[in-house]
Amino acid sequence: MVRDGWAVSQLVFVSAPDARMTSAQFVDVTRRALERLASLPPYSR
Repeated sequence: MVRDGWAVSQLVFVSAPDARMTSAQFVDVTRRALERLASLPPYSR
């Protein structure tokens, strides 16, 4: 889960047999997701 104020998103990583991601790479992906969270349109009901 990543949160920026009231904006919340869930980041899911599904592994594939031949795909590898280090912990540092996952942290980088998470940080980029958090940076992009603010640019998403607001949720409307």
